[in-house]
Amino acid sequence: MRIPVVLPVLLVLAAPAVAHASDVYVNPAPGCSDSVTATVASSPSTPWCSLAPAGRLARPGDVVHLAAATYATQFRPAASGTTDAPIVFQADGAVTLSAPAGTVSVMLVGVHDVVLRGMTVLAAAPQAVWVDAASRVTLDGITVTNSAGTGVQIKAGTSVTVTNSRLVGNARTGLMEMAQAVGTTLSRSTVTGNGKDGQQYGGDGVGLNGTGGSVVDDTISDNGDGVGFEHGIYAGLTANGYLIARNVIGSNAGADVKAAGGPGVVEDNRLTSSMFGLVISDNPVFVTAAYNLIQGRFQHGILITTGTTAARAQLWNNTVQQTGRSTSSGNASAVFVVSAAQLEMRNNLFAYTNSDLLGSAFLLNDQTLVGSFVANTNWYASPDPNQLRVAWNGARVTFANWRTLSGQDAASITSAPPSFTSAGVVASANLGAAKGTSLGLAHDLVGTPLPAQAPPDMSAFQRA
Repeated sequence: MRIPVVLPVLLVLAAPAVAHASDVYVNPAPGCSDSVTATVASSPSTPWCSLAPAGRLARPGDVVHLAAATYATQFRPAASGTTDAPIVFQADGAVTLSAPAGTVSVMLVGVHDVVLRGMTVLAAAPQAVWVDAASRVTLDGITVTNSAGTGVQIKAGTSVTVTNSRLVGNARTGLMEMAQAVGTTLSRSTVTGNGKDGQQYGGDGVGLNGTGGSVVDDTISDNGDGVGFEHGIYAGLTANGYLIARNVIGSNAGADVKAAGGPGVVEDNRLTSSMFGLVISDNPVFVTAAYNLIQGRFQHGILITTGTTAARAQLWNNTVQQTGRSTSSGNASAVFVVSAAQLEMRNNLFAYTNSDLLGSAFLLNDQTLVGSFVANTNWYASPDPNQLRVAWNGARVTFANWRTLSGQDAASITSAPPSFTSAGVVASANLGAAKGTSLGLAHDLVGTPLPAQAPPDMSAFQRA
């Protein structure tokens, strides 16, 4: 006898109604009205005239299409999206947001999950774009130019992303995050021609001062007019947990990268001629610079120094090819150590290649200003006819003397400069091949995997 199975009765509850996201339109053309509802504005034939109603009435998931025009007023949206359904303000054609002089053109305050895409933002104000008390805001494919101040400034912003964009010709810093910012990302963007206001400070391409910021895959050049003080990227004293990676940076008034604060990672970048290549200073904990190519004319390719706090730096697998000094006077070197609380150098190729003999591969200026110092498996090269390629306490010495005086570099090598390709790869005999120390890194500057069972090469490049 088969016993029947009694199935429970399932109650099916109707799901709550969800507002349907849609395309809505803004077009300051005849027939527009700012008085219509979002439903009416969902037809391109009955659009809103301005961004004001769109900023209030757009719903999560909506795409607000902006017709080609100049919108000569401040844009300050009040509506927010959701993580899965942001509100997108999309330029359909040449769209310019330009508030009157003295007024910030875009204010993103107290909102979240908002995307601005494809427009140009112009301003003559302290900021062109101001972000505060906002989260998950994305600026995608925008151009920002401010003739009187900063391009994009982020105060208390969380997960603010600027991508595929151009920050160009801003009188002050191109992108500035303040200490309250968390998780700022600048990626795949061009940052150039900022900081040309005749002032000595505050004209960096990018300023990092918050927590967890990242600057990746960008082109950053020709920023600053305060020689030595305005940089391509400046990670300030309060910056921590930052990543600067895979950028091409050059022709800046100060350093291509100045890395204060920390912890921080500067890796896989190509730095070209500026006053300095990489400056590391004012670090409460280590900043690690790994697999960077620093190639061109600099006063110093890498400068390790102190502002208010001594530097703490790890230099791993970098190539510095200094082709000459960037000024007409003063000493020069591929690496110049003024002072450091902690300094570790492994697997680097440091080369001064100019026949003027004005520089050395490595210069430690005053041993009493250097605390913990560890160096090994490095390659030091310069054309000094007497093979005085490194300097101890500011005076050039033979490598044998260097080892005795410093107690370091037992497995390091020295030579005349090798030949380099324009891409920074050693083209002559590679004396550093398979002579490095395994540091647990995965790949070189161009993505070549590092050997699992054999020593890596010295320099920023690993033989395939």
